[in-house]
Amino acid sequence: MIRCLSYSQGEIVSISPNTITEKINNKNLLWVDLENPTDSEIKILSDVFKFHPLTIEDCLHRKQRSKVENYKDYYFIVMNVFKGRKLEEEFRISEIFLFVSQNYIVTVHWGNMEVVNTVYEKAKSAANIFERGIDFLLYNLADEIIDDYFPIVDEVGNKIDEIEAEIFEKESKEIQSKIFLLKKNMLKLRKIITAQREVLNTLLRHDFVIIKEENKLYFMDVYDHIMRLFDFIDTYYDLLTGTLDLYMSYISNRMNGVMKTLTIIATIIMPLTLITGIYGMNFKNMPELNTEYGYFVTLAVMGIIAFAEILYFKRKGWW
Repeated sequence: MIRCLSYSQGEIVSISPNTITEKINNKNLLWVDLENPTDSEIKILSDVFKFHPLTIEDCLHRKQRSKVENYKDYYFIVMNVFKGRKLEEEFRISEIFLFVSQNYIVTVHWGNMEVVNTVYEKAKSAANIFERGIDFLLYNLADEIIDDYFPIVDEVGNKIDEIEAEIFEKESKEIQSKIFLLKKNMLKLRKIITAQREVLNTLLRHDFVIIKEENKLYFMDVYDHIMRLFDFIDTYYDLLTGTLDLYMSYISNRMNGVMKTLTIIATIIMPLTLITGIYGMNFKNMPELNTEYGYFVTLAVMGIIAFAEILYFKRKGWW
């Protein structure tokens, strides 16, 4: 699917892909969005815009790291958009490919993206976005993409609190796997955000003619959001490490408690086993075996020994 917006003299209109060349020649500002493009639709990148084959190849092969590449008449930018929102599953990331020139921006993405739809509707209804230039439209896209990470990062913080409470409420083998999955997702997010940071850093630190001086402040704001995400991710990763240590310590303490109980039971039984072992020997000269109340006396002695041991352990606080 291809959808196009054209801006000229304060007016925004949706146009047909067939008129793109005409609008470019007339110096109109354009946004051409390709969502799940077919083979015939993707040809617009080479036939109309004359983009480099390597950039088109990146769009087709996907799984690209965020980056900025400078070509003769345009910049090729790749950014990662957050897709999967279930904390119980591995996070899913998709790419959006942007071709940015002074007069147009072309976006290519596979699958419906809410962040793109939000900015598209905003640009379609608010002329001030196009009035400030293509770079301001690029800012709106970057801002929406980065801000879309915050809700899931906040959910991770809440999930960590739930896991910590769950550790003491009930013993579950799933807790460890939940922690490992969240740590894996945090590392994945950090890797992605690191690449996004480099994109913004490149746009800000280099002399990009498409970014006007008055709009650099907006990109700096996006960069600030990325740094906040970094802080959150690092903090939550450390919390997850601490939570895992807490869980392992809790399991270890429970195991120690079990071993302690078993050791005490074994200690109580040891003298009783000694007594039964002695009187279980098959010697003829054992006077106690012939006494009338020997059996009951032996049981009483064994009971007294066991009771004395239990009382001793209780007073020592060992049981």
